[in-house]
Order: sequence, then structure tokens, then C-alpha cells
Amino acid sequence: MLSEKLLKTIYTVSATLRFNSERTQVLEKLLKKILLNEMEQVDLQDECKKIILSEESDIHAIYPSPEFFFKEEDTIFSLSIPVEDAIDYVNKRYFCPYREIFNKHYGFFPDAILVTEYVISEILYKKAQNIKFNPTIYKFKNKKEFGDLSFVVIPTKEYIESWSKISTFTEEEIVNKLLEQIPLENTDLLKEKVKDILNLISFSIAELKEQPELRFQQKPLLKINTYTYVLLTSHYFFKCLPQTYELLFRNCKQYKETKGKVFEKIVLDLLEKIPKSTINKNIHYDSFELDGLLNLENTSWFVECTSRPPSNRSLLGNSTAIKNDLEKSVLKCEEQAMRAIKNSNHPNIAKYSPQKRKGILILLEGIYPNQNSNTIFQFVPNKENLIRYAINYFDLKIILRQPTFETIFFEDFLLWRTQDNMPVFCFDEKDYWAYFINMKNDYTSRQAFEECKKKNIKIMYISERFNKKDYLSEMDFGSSGP
Repeated sequence: MLSEKLLKTIYTVSATLRFNSERTQVLEKLLKKILLNEMEQVDLQDECKKIILSEESDIHAIYPSPEFFFKEEDTIFSLSIPVEDAIDYVNKRYFCPYREIFNKHYGFFPDAILVTEYVISEILYKKAQNIKFNPTIYKFKNKKEFGDLSFVVIPTKEYIESWSKISTFTEEEIVNKLLEQIPLENTDLLKEKVKDILNLISFSIAELKEQPELRFQQKPLLKINTYTYVLLTSHYFFKCLPQTYELLFRNCKQYKETKGKVFEKIVLDLLEKIPKSTINKNIHYDSFELDGLLNLENTSWFVECTSRPPSNRSLLGNSTAIKNDLEKSVLKCEEQAMRAIKNSNHPNIAKYSPQKRKGILILLEGIYPNQNSNTIFQFVPNKENLIRYAINYFDLKIILRQPTFETIFFEDFLLWRTQDNMPVFCFDEKDYWAYFINMKNDYTSRQAFEECKKKNIKIMYISERFNKKDYLSEMDFGSSGP
């Protein structure tokens, strides 16, 4: 049983986490520290400073470690995923092909977790409406605040109290809400299943002490007593569904024995959205298979899809495992594509008339980070003298969802993106796309790009198009602070 003082501290940090949208990493570390040590009293702002100072060299590095981006900076492969895309992905990638396997192992179908999370969200939303609470976020006032990664603002007492009321719920509330929508006679069975589902997405302090590497991304609910839970990190509820389901499915023996054809079909179908293109799928030659051949106006891209997502150790932030997984996946794809290119004259490939200028297009599972020779995620040297581009599923989907008058330049983007000495530095491919389109429409930007390239100057770019920046709306960019 949690003490009243400890619970109050937890609510304060959780509310502060909700209020300070750009301080997720430091506040989550503090929250975990409080839970592990059962700290009833903390100087929140002072503790944030200590955390940042202790890891300053890593956080402020020009090229942060892979562990930082997998384990700490989950915006790279979690938070930047639109909720609707995450749900669509898990439905196609996991629910449809493997629901019976999941049910056999867990005793309920995989979408039951998603339904439960929806119900919890509805309960919390209704509570917020009843008390007329709008959980706003803090907006930085100047560059000094924004640049100080330890800078957090504790919300008002009323904000914290309101957050504590709406973020706390019981199993009974979930069961009653489900019964409103799906009347059942056997309520005991429903209660049992709800408890089983909550056990998969929640943790107790005792469990955290046994598994200190446990991540809020997969388990955003804190169990504070037998029947009551607190939603600690609301932003992870839906956006981390791909990682959550991948880890859950890996406990199913039959799933582990399957091959990566499901993802291959999903992502090859996505390529059909590229204007002025043809995609030829599953080309067999000799005893080999090329996943796809994408013919554009002036180039042909030999397409390979990763057959397996990252290992468990990668998903838990082990930098060595991340590097090894990326090397294995990218090198395997490159090897397969290169073999097909060398066999371009084979009748089964030649009949699709590949262009003289050829490239390799590697499509990564939705929970891989972006991977290209010009990004901070590059661990795999490009050993072949060919243009090579790798992109994860979610970035590709978002790019191809842009207006046709933009996506018609997709081939130009691929060639621009794979050029040598790229001066632009972005965290993901969506931002590279945004920069490319802006540059294409603006002569001054094109001049600046060429000048930076010539002088070997790096430009760090975060787009307004794909990154919500409400937290900057009140900032005076001419001021460094009071």
C-alpha cells in the first residue's frame, strides 16, 4: 500500500510531466527514481537539474548514442507516430494474421487490449469534462528556458489536484463501462479478463524494483492497490502500440516461428501510392526472390523489406544490440538487393525493364528508427557503390500521404536524400521531406543549401509541418531571458 505522501508526490510529477511536454526524458527518469526509492518528498526542480548534470555529456552530444535515442528519446520511434497510424499498423501487422495465436496464449484476442485502453481513455475524458479540466501545456517564454533541459515548471495546485482525479480509475469503472457497450451475463468472466489485460499494461512498485529496466512506454499504468490504477504517462497509451504488441506476441511460440511476409505485403502495397511508378512484387529468379522492383521515371529501385523487427534487447535500449540488429537487417537487405541487381539480365527481372540507373530501397519495420548514410542512426557503412536509401514504415506512410502535387517529386527526393555530403541534419525522414519540399519552393533556401554543402556547414532542421510546437507559441526569439 502506497503512503499518502508518496502518492501525492507521484501525482505531482505525473501532472508536471503532462504539463511540460518537452521534458519527457528528465521527468520520466525522476518519476522512476521516486518509485524505486519510494521518495515521499522531493525538490522536483533540483532533482531535474541533478539528472541533467549527471548525463550532460550524452544529452548535449552532437551525435547522441544509439542507446539515447532508443531508450531515452522515444520521440524518434514512438511519439512521432500518429495514433491512427499506430492503430492501423497493429491491426494489419498483428491482429488480422495472428489473433488466434494470441488468444491461444493469453486467453483473449489482441484487440481486447486496445478496447480496454479506449475505455480507460473515455473514463478519464469524461472525468475531465465533469470537473471542467483542460490539461494545458507550458509554453516557453524565452530561449533560455527552452535551451535548459532541466527547466521544468510545476503546474498549479488546482492543476495537480484535477490531474490526480482524472488519472485515477478502478477495475470496476472499466467493467461497468464495457457492460454499457456490450451487455454480458457472465460479468465474473469479464472482470477476470479485464484484470488479465491490466496486468499486461501496468506495474506495481514491487514489480519495478524486480525489473528496474521496465519502461513506461510498454506499461504506462501504475497499480496503487488491488483494484486501483494511475495513468502515469498519457502520451504512451496508443503511440507505443507497435512496440507493446511486438513484445507481447514474442511470448507466443507460434508467432516466433512465423516469417516476415506480413510486413512485406503491408509495405509493398504502400509503395503503390507513389505517383508515376510501378511496383512489381515478389520476383523469383534462380533460387532467390526480390521483394520488389520499383520503377520510377528515371531510376529503378530494388526493394527489400526487413524480415524481423529489433530484438528484445534493442527495444530495452541496449546499444550493442541496436547496432548489431541494424547491421544484420540492413546488410542482409543490401546483400539480397545487390544480388538481384547483379542478376538484372535474368528473364524474370529483365521483363520489368529496370532503368539503367539503379538504387537499393530498404524498408524497415515500423519499430525501427530511421536509417540512412546521412543520419545519426547510421551504423552500417555503404559497402556497395550504389545509391541506397532506408526508411521506416511510418515515415514512408506519412510522406506518401502528402498532397499529390508534392509526392510527384518522390523520385527527386530519393536522389536528393542520397547525395554525398548532405548538409541537413534531421531526426527523421519526415523532416527531410519537409526540408526538401520547402527548398524546392524557395530559391533562397536552395541557395543556402548549396552554400552550406560547399562550406561543409551542418544545418539542424525540425519542421513545423510534422512537429507540433505549441510549446514555442509564446516564446520571444529575440530574448535570452529576463
